[in-house]
Amino acid sequence: EPFDVPDYWHKWLICDPQYHRFAVLLFAVDPDGNYYVVSEYFSADEPMATRADRIKAMVGHQDKNLPLYVDYANPQDVQELNYHFARNGANIGAVPLPVTKRVEDMVLRVHAMLEGHPDRLYNKITGLTGVYGAPRLLFFNNLSSMWLHSGRTIQGSRLIWEMKRLSWGKSNKPNKETAGGADATDCLIYGCAIQAASHTPEPEDNWRAGMSTRDQILWDSMDRQNRTQELGLQHLK
Repeated sequence: EPFDVPDYWHKWLICDPQYHRFAVLLFAVDPDGNYYVVSEYFSADEPMATRADRIKAMVGHQDKNLPLYVDYANPQDVQELNYHFARNGANIGAVPLPVTKRVEDMVLRVHAMLEGHPDRLYNKITGLTGVYGAPRLLFFNNLSSMWLHSGRTIQGSRLIWEMKRLSWGKSNKPNKETAGGADATDCLIYGCAIQAASHTPEPEDNWRAGMSTRDQILWDSMDRQNRTQELGLQHLK
């Protein structure tokens, strides 16, 4: 089930920017190293301005800048996306994919992350408290896109649709034609190749909570004096 991703979790976007099949996935990682596919966007034959606006809406309000890692087949796509992010005010920066594309290794990593482990607990935020057998890669169940296939309109998760259809070719590589180009699946293997981690923030120091109002005012005054002295020393340097 979807949940509100904590602000301190690291998040990133992956984009496969072909014109006829433009796919984006939003990833998040928890402090235990579990990856989550939080949202998806699939577009066919739309201008880049529309796509940039949809990506902004997809991630919602973000206080921190999010990286959008773009498959580097066409560097112009990175420049154009950044132009439109500057136009629409999105806190997103498009950069080339920072990993070498070794497809076989990437696919094996995804397979390993999908395997449940009998000693691994699901993160409590998923609602599965005390449940074992968690994989390291999970998907929100509300992933949704709309596209045409064989003259029919399909609505659902483009990523899951591709994963169910993707098969291996004779060259020991994925046969992308079996999955409509497999652009969302490419985003999946690229996104799982990003080495990321989140750190649980330290609890706030609340040792002053039990103080009287008078003592708290005294400590606040001392803090201000210390900060003033530090600024003065920095100025002298």
